[in-house]
Amino acid sequence: MEENDIYSISAINNLIDKKISYCDDFKKIKIRGEITNFNGSYNSGHYYFSLKDKNSSISCVMFKLSTKSLDFEPKNGVDVVASGEVSFYKVRGNLQFRVRKMQEAGLGDLYIAFEKLKKKLDKE
Repeated sequence: MEENDIYSISAINNLIDKKISYCDDFKKIKIRGEITNFNGSYNSGHYYFSLKDKNSSISCVMFKLSTKSLDFEPKNGVDVVASGEVSFYKVRGNLQFRVRKMQEAGLGDLYIAFEKLKKKLDKE
């Protein structure tokens, strides 16, 4: 890659995808976070959501075949441990975590703090 080279968006996205796909650090990992922006209403049966902690978030996708293994109903504010791999969706240039399995770990700390604040403000 030369400093003066000009790349198309597709070429850059293909390069990023290739680098991520071949990196073992992004495969077969577990992350813990709180579900946010959950959307499981697509006709495809796929779940789209984010997992967040106190400092960061990552976009996630859980394909229909994987959602069948869930023993709980995912929703915003639920703390989970998700297993899968980091992937790159070239069409949109989005980094995402592709969830293969997910288990509930309880209500998320951020959600609990939000509910406390909401109750406090309701009283005022």
